[in-house]
Amino acid sequence: MPLHCIPAFRRYRANSKVALEQLNAYVLTYTQYSKLASTEPYIGRWNALADVHQKCMDSLAKMAAPPSDTSALSSTAYLCLEL
Repeated sequence: MPLHCIPAFRRYRANSKVALEQLNAYVLTYTQYSKLASTEPYIGRWNALADVHQKCMDSLAKMAAPPSDTSALSSTAYLCLEL
């Protein structure tokens, strides 16, 4: 069921900066929440994300490498790297 079909009793507006500051302050006050980043499921997710990012960066570096054959045309990525 789409959410726009549910009638709203009240509407609120929030400043995203203030909301994030309040959430961060709340998380830091409770040790059960502040230690979540150092538990296993989250560490594994960050490691997997770092691996994916490193593979992406390696593939981009490979595309931006100079051509091995001097008679071949240079790639756009290589030309942008040289700028």
